[in-house]
Amino acid sequence: FLGKLNRIATAKVTDGQFTLKGRVTGGMYTLMVGQAPVGQVAVLDSRPIALTLAQGMNGPTATYTEATLNQDLAMYLDMQRRYQQEVQQVYSQAQQGQMSREQAIAVTASMRRKQQAMNLKTAERKDLVGVVAALYSYEPYGSDTSHKRYSNELDYFKRGFFATSRIDDPMVSMIPTFYE
Repeated sequence: FLGKLNRIATAKVTDGQFTLKGRVTGGMYTLMVGQAPVGQVAVLDSRPIALTLAQGMNGPTATYTEATLNQDLAMYLDMQRRYQQEVQQVYSQAQQGQMSREQAIAVTASMRRKQQAMNLKTAERKDLVGVVAALYSYEPYGSDTSHKRYSNELDYFKRGFFATSRIDDPMVSMIPTFYE
């Protein structure tokens, strides 16, 4: 369900590609080719910003000019992706025999502590970036190796995973992952 659609801009499609430029305010925008939705763009800033949408060979892309909240969120999520890649690299090295399992656990625990400190600091923000950071501020179930803190994984999710999140914050519904 796309809701009510309002035409904001149009562009000529040439060889399956186009570029749209305009000024928009905060909200979810559906990119359509004819009557078919081909992507969504979340504009987080409430003030009007410049937005360029392009449909290329790899699908739609959005470029936000002046959208500081979108840029901050993108930078934060990029840090999360890099952290996940670094953790995967450590485990890959352990699987290839380049370090022991114990070394990999120690290295990733150290990485997790640093990442957690950054998540908690970012979660102090009063905007959507802070809400997203709070969702990433959970302590992994496996970090309690004694498994004494929680009776089972369901108990962990109820008391641990969501403990740092602000899931009742109305801004959570604005997070593109939850919106979709």
